[in-house]
Amino acid sequence: MTNYYRSQYRRLFYRSRLQLAVMYAGVMGIILLLCSCVAHQVLSKSFSRMIDRELEVFGQLITYQLRNQVKNPEALGWQDILMSANLCFPGQPCLVGSQKSLLKELIKDGYYVRFLSLSGKAIAGIYENPEKFPNNLSLSYSYDALDQQNELYHLHMLALATTDGRLWGYLQVGMSIRQIRRYMVSLYWLISIGVPLLIILIGWIAWYLAGWALKPIQVTYDLMENFTTDAAHELCTPIATSQAILEVALSPQIQEFSLEERVLNQQQSLEAVRRQIKRLRSLTQDLLLLSRLEAAAMAILKEQICLNEILEDVTEELMNLACKRGVNLSFNACDSLIYICGNSQQIYRLFLNLVSNGIQYTPSGGMVVIELQGVTHQAQAVVKVRDTGVGISVEHLPYLFERFYRVNHDRSRNTGGSGLGLAISLAITNLHHGKLTVQSTLNEGSEFEVTLPVISSQP
Repeated sequence: MTNYYRSQYRRLFYRSRLQLAVMYAGVMGIILLLCSCVAHQVLSKSFSRMIDRELEVFGQLITYQLRNQVKNPEALGWQDILMSANLCFPGQPCLVGSQKSLLKELIKDGYYVRFLSLSGKAIAGIYENPEKFPNNLSLSYSYDALDQQNELYHLHMLALATTDGRLWGYLQVGMSIRQIRRYMVSLYWLISIGVPLLIILIGWIAWYLAGWALKPIQVTYDLMENFTTDAAHELCTPIATSQAILEVALSPQIQEFSLEERVLNQQQSLEAVRRQIKRLRSLTQDLLLLSRLEAAAMAILKEQICLNEILEDVTEELMNLACKRGVNLSFNACDSLIYICGNSQQIYRLFLNLVSNGIQYTPSGGMVVIELQGVTHQAQAVVKVRDTGVGISVEHLPYLFERFYRVNHDRSRNTGGSGLGLAISLAITNLHHGKLTVQSTLNEGSEFEVTLPVISSQP
């Protein structure tokens, strides 16, 4: 059942990761698509304005040359133009002279020039058939049109005035936009192919980033799930034990015993239930304390603590336990008094957990040493708790400070441990901006080192 729920949550994280990746890729894809469309439109309009300006200048140069020769509206009676410009008329063959001119070279390079009447009908063309394009009856000043060979041109129209200021007609100049159109088509295909490829690439990156973003949440959830499972198991154990004891005490078979036996059995049962309740109370208090420490809900009293006195009190309190277990407990202090800032009760609990663990897991005849070293050059006090107990194998050391983690489950239960002592010690150390490390060798012993910031040291 546990594996089933875990697989369900794995699928939930997978779906969340997929949704985040799709949403991110979709949003970025829409942004890229809109930017590409805007860029395409901006480039298209920019090219159109550039061509219009170029044709405007080109047309003004031609009208400047004709300014003194245009006298009557829609009339081409000047012989100089006929001789120099090689005009072509509608319905007549276009005979182009062999003489070279700059205008002729421009027209060969894709330019086009023709004269229009006041109504927009073609009157004549320069070096080209005036009917190469349909008549501009709507008198549009700027537009695109296909010639007779289906080549796209951009046409621009300018008003042409006579020498006395009257409107003679119009001069229409054009330019082939085949190369520009090819460029725009290439840009279109680049957008059509490039944007989907970019969306796929962004989707892959988004999948990776979503996994990276959800990883801390997933790790936290896994820890919370493991903690909930372990806590439920630890809480259910004393409850189930108490229930079994009470069921035995209240069973009908007990009535067959003598009065003295029943009283003795009841006392034993109540004593067992009392131990389980005590264990349950201790476990819940440790859970509450650990939750507050990790959430930083417990305010640290800004009081000056003498670390020497704390360690002496811990040694004095645990001396009886050490004597009962046949363990030699000693405290080696430095020559100076070391003061730290923090909560005295929490610091006391920190070292009480470490020393009591050393006593519990050290066989008779062993020793536990508390050593308070001097202040380091980094203004840190170092306290070492060293024992000659059973030790811890290397593979267990990285998980030693996790909640409910036990190197040996049976060993912890026999000593009354809940699996929270070292987790609480680490939380207290972190809350006081210290550091807690462990070194251990199996069957030789362990050494816990606590480093705490010092505020003063007195000889």
